[in-house]
Amino acid sequence: MIMQAVFRVDSSEKMGFGHVSRCLTLADELSHYGFQCAFICQQLSGNGIDLIEHKKYRVHVIDDHSNAIDSQTKDAEKTQSIIRQHYKQVNLFVVDQYNLDATWERILLDSTNTLFVMDDLANRQHDCHFLLDVNIQREASDYKQLCKPKTKLLIGSDFTLLRDEFLQQRKLVLEKRKTTSGINQILLSFGATDPTHLTLDVLAILNTMPCKSRIEIAVSSKCSWLDRFDASIYKNLTIHMNVDTHNIVQLMSDSDLAIGAIGGSTWERACLGLPCISITNSDLQTPIAEFLHDHQLIVHSKLEDLKIDMEPFINFNFYDWYRYSKNNSELIDGLGCKRVLKGIVASSIKFESLTLEYADSLFDWQCQPEARQYSRNPNPPSYSEHINWLNTSLTNEKRRMWVIILMGVAVGYVRLDELTDCFEDERKSELLESETTEEISILISDVFHGLGIGKLALSFLQKNMKHETLIATVDDLNTPSIKLFTSNGFKLCAHQTYVFGRSYQNANH
Repeated sequence: MIMQAVFRVDSSEKMGFGHVSRCLTLADELSHYGFQCAFICQQLSGNGIDLIEHKKYRVHVIDDHSNAIDSQTKDAEKTQSIIRQHYKQVNLFVVDQYNLDATWERILLDSTNTLFVMDDLANRQHDCHFLLDVNIQREASDYKQLCKPKTKLLIGSDFTLLRDEFLQQRKLVLEKRKTTSGINQILLSFGATDPTHLTLDVLAILNTMPCKSRIEIAVSSKCSWLDRFDASIYKNLTIHMNVDTHNIVQLMSDSDLAIGAIGGSTWERACLGLPCISITNSDLQTPIAEFLHDHQLIVHSKLEDLKIDMEPFINFNFYDWYRYSKNNSELIDGLGCKRVLKGIVASSIKFESLTLEYADSLFDWQCQPEARQYSRNPNPPSYSEHINWLNTSLTNEKRRMWVIILMGVAVGYVRLDELTDCFEDERKSELLESETTEEISILISDVFHGLGIGKLALSFLQKNMKHETLIATVDDLNTPSIKLFTSNGFKLCAHQTYVFGRSYQNANH
């Protein structure tokens, strides 16, 4: 039951590695939930394909070409050919390339269950199932004329894709920020390749100032000026070079100020509450930089103004500095990747009547250790016992069963069993609204726990209840299930038994 995700993304010495970085972040999250991820990339000069391969993901290379409309068609056809040759089914296809639009997407729609587009510009037509734009200024209305009504939009900074390590480090770093006493370390980073050499320009300016901070520079080995860089010419600075570092989280955590560009790193710095002086190297970045500056999230500077903008930080005032730190930390909480994945799941889940076609999948789920741990019978059934039970169940008029389908793959099942007089007289609860009720069963593949599928399944059953009451039997030690039921209107009415009445549902609406 392997889910396949494929990414179409490019990188080069001119465009940088930002697109690849955020795709890798999503790929890592998908891998955690059982997806097998692969990438399709152009072989552009100074590309970051080695970053993808370092993560052990498969990379398919397509020819380098221009991005005219006719080339979009060629690109789509080559991409489609790779898919047909190597993959039986692509459950999720992610495209993150500013030069591809609806022309390309329409060709790929037939090659995947779910087409997911990442955009930041809102400047071209799209034909996809999902669209992600984390631009802090973006509104869903910006895509009203660019996407079809069917497209699910994930808009705003709440959906920013950050690696788990940012979330893991966040709490500790934000606590440390409260005791910062000065700018002891500055992180200098203008993207992996820094094509406009802003790093060198900034160093030249800092070298003329009374800057006692340690300077940490982060670049890629593909940076065009790296091979001729000479730290010794900056005699007034203490410089340390970090090339192809995989420890950017620690660098940001240890730094008290960043000087860098607007891009993916903006949101990484924000998550860790790291104030930044940003110098834009593209006209596309200017509007967002000005917005962030106006909201005291960054200081938007120009090279000629850098000395002036640096002075307040060198003459450190904690309250002024901490205002920037706190504003940033409140903007990005590090949970965006999980929100994106749950958003995809919530809009992709389907429930279909269970048939013998799913017998083997159902048997696998029934035999999962966690499923047996909280089952009335801890011993897994034999396969023959399972088939006999399933055949009997499918002809039982008082039993209704559905399989849960996620992006074309069965990931679990739900069941409602009609019961009459299910409680002894002394155990009847005032919460029961009728003598006849239905008992809920929900079983999800272990791999897909944590995606909110249980809540979606429970909501489906609540909407499809035949009678006035549902009951659920939950082991006292099954804390996640207890939380699921009680947070969705179920009340404890007897030992390990929870009840939900239709009147509760109506009262909450």
